[in-house]
Amino acid sequence: MDDVVEYRAQLLHGHVADRLREMIITGELGPGQAVDELALSEAFKVSRTPLREALKVLAAEELVILRPRRGAVVAPMTSASVDQKFEVIRLIEGHAARSFCERGNKDEVAELQAIHKKLATGFKTKSRKLYFESNQRFHRRLVELTGNDEMVRIHAQLITHLQRARYFTGNQKNWRHPFMTEHTEIMTALTEGTPAQAEAVMRSHVTHVAKTVKEVLS
Repeated sequence: MDDVVEYRAQLLHGHVADRLREMIITGELGPGQAVDELALSEAFKVSRTPLREALKVLAAEELVILRPRRGAVVAPMTSASVDQKFEVIRLIEGHAARSFCERGNKDEVAELQAIHKKLATGFKTKSRKLYFESNQRFHRRLVELTGNDEMVRIHAQLITHLQRARYFTGNQKNWRHPFMTEHTEIMTALTEGTPAQAEAVMRSHVTHVAKTVKEVLS
């Protein structure tokens, strides 16, 4: 019975963490904003215990800062922090692109092409949700296909940390950014180019995304 109770508690605070994470990523809870535990508990119809457990999860993801006896606040987005994370992502995704091209696996190609197609649809229809989710899925899956568990773990953490900054940038740029064109170039390089070309195109894309995000944040 105790195991069942604990399992339900984990499911509950995980659900609360998902809802809070989305509120932070989409800007409903802005940088520096205090987290009103009472209001959120009432809105989510939960006690403060699962809410506080959820905040611990988000603190580990660097989305909130826990302040002893003063409650939590949404973490700020700094240009320096964003730059450091993108630097590691550039290395990881560049390696993943090279490895993908070297393997030349037809099933993997078809899978990424399907994700790319959804990304293009999201951009064409200006569906921010579809575009954002497809973009995240494309980059995550490319790294997952390397089969390197440690690389996948590190990359997933960094992507989670940067979701808010990338979503915010998409809102600010209002579909004027050339990232969709770059994604098409990435897909072409992955399927028709050399491993070195695939790595170079991917690194260039990540560099451009990082530069754009920092410009918006500043």
